[in-house]
Amino acid sequence: MMTNMIKNATANHVSCEIGYILLGEKINGIWHAKMTWRRTGSPVSVDFDWQKVMDREETRGDVVGFFHTHPKGLNSPSARDKKTMNAWSTCFGKPLLCLIDDGHGTYGWIYNAQDETVSTVNKTAIFRRKVVVAVE
Repeated sequence: MMTNMIKNATANHVSCEIGYILLGEKINGIWHAKMTWRRTGSPVSVDFDWQKVMDREETRGDVVGFFHTHPKGLNSPSARDKKTMNAWSTCFGKPLLCLIDDGHGTYGWIYNAQDETVSTVNKTAIFRRKVVVAVE
């Protein structure tokens, strides 16, 4: 059951992008993750603490992607989003989940730089305590 616990972090309520790192796992085409390390950016971008993300992936291997808002209502990845997701996927050597909330819904893509594919996530849900489930 999807909740409104995340509403303060969606594009309906803020004028700047908000981002989270997704930590979790993928099992049989279902991504389970926790939204962590919230960052607030500008109206058109949000930066992550890349060193913290790298350290986490190197020590635990559980970075599965990134979540961020698009306060201007764009419900698809920007050119910057695409470049960034491909770079992280290349760096980690694995597919990564990109979730974007435009204030009306949360949309997802899976970036796999190894085989140069981007696929759309069929369903996403955000639960209490910032738990995310995405189904390929």
